[in-house]
Amino acid sequence: MQKRGAILLSSSNRKPNIATRFRKIGQQSFWTQQPRVFSIRCYRSFTIMHGNPFVKRAHEHLFTTSTNSKYTALRNFHSSKSVSMDASSKKGAIAVIGAGPAGLAAARYFTAEDSPFDCQVFEQGDDLGGTWRLSEFVDTDDKGRKVHSSMYKNLRTNLPKEIMCYPDFPFPTYPESYVPSEKVLKYLLDFASHYQLRKIIKFNRSVVQVRPFKKNDDDTVNWEIKTRDYLTDEEFTDYFEGVAVCNGHHSEPVIPEIEGKQEFDGFIMHSHAYRESCPFKGQRVLVVGAGPSGLDIALEVSKVALRVSLSHHLKSSQINFKGKSVQQVTDILRLAPGKRVEFVDGTKDEFDAIIYCTGYKNSFPFLHEDCKITTDGFGVEPLYKHMINIEHPTMCLTGLVTFVCPFQLLDLQANALLLP
Repeated sequence: MQKRGAILLSSSNRKPNIATRFRKIGQQSFWTQQPRVFSIRCYRSFTIMHGNPFVKRAHEHLFTTSTNSKYTALRNFHSSKSVSMDASSKKGAIAVIGAGPAGLAAARYFTAEDSPFDCQVFEQGDDLGGTWRLSEFVDTDDKGRKVHSSMYKNLRTNLPKEIMCYPDFPFPTYPESYVPSEKVLKYLLDFASHYQLRKIIKFNRSVVQVRPFKKNDDDTVNWEIKTRDYLTDEEFTDYFEGVAVCNGHHSEPVIPEIEGKQEFDGFIMHSHAYRESCPFKGQRVLVVGAGPSGLDIALEVSKVALRVSLSHHLKSSQINFKGKSVQQVTDILRLAPGKRVEFVDGTKDEFDAIIYCTGYKNSFPFLHEDCKITTDGFGVEPLYKHMINIEHPTMCLTGLVTFVCPFQLLDLQANALLLP
């Protein structure tokens, strides 16, 4: 099958490389031969349209080396010796964790004809799509898995489909620019089918632990990955040369600590568990947070609720609810007995339900401490270019940068891992 041609830099004609060395200066880590690149500014470089010739320029600007050096931090992904468990294989084994948009982008490049890798994808769900796959469950599903997706019915993209796609795989010619979530899921299914990715995905396989180890007496670091099959409860241990962590960052909700929440008699939930507006019919609802989901859910619930208030600390002029039955209020000061809520401006009101639309945090519970990746839920370190594990450069974590065109970013990050 002929594959669609990538418009990014070619990764053909590779030659073996020595793993890039880096030296530590104080608390900072720098590459011995550091490429001449600017700090990654994804919100500038990735807001691109399909077929735009500046895609290549943005990619070169961010990831290519200087004229005086051939080394980049990204070379570690194809520079070390193969540790594939298949002795007959000439390619190195690489694992991808997650089969959502990030994992599919990585798998697409790792399975290309000229790729130096044998790729295996682990997906805890029973199908691909990640956060774009709607689940009827809100906590754990019928197999005991923690629900990953935060998708809700009637969600539409807040980016036009023209920049919501991978650079060389456009959406079908839908008449609308802001497409519903089911069309994004269909797009991901088509993408996986086009690049024949299903054959390398192990579904219902939860990653239990990722741990680095040295296979030989030299300093070559390889990866031991333990997984569990949700259907059989069987555990597996596999070994890889590299690992791409693509588990997404919209599944661990941030729950604000608010005084008096134990005394509040109303219903409290996070938008991670929100699926539709019907349960709030005729109720007094307080939505907390004015991000994309907060604005979207407030408007949707206002169609069935008795009334809706939106609590946030932005300037009211930044949000226009003209003609909509949504009242804007200040931050919550405390929750009181019964269903009372006190706000920082001194006002008080009563609500039957509170929906926290307060975002999500990064979480990597399967990473062993020897991976040397730390996070407070928001920042993740130590990473080179927001992606490469500085302590173990054969590990990458993709999709962590926010306020970007996500599919464009994921494609560029995955392609960058294969630069010669």
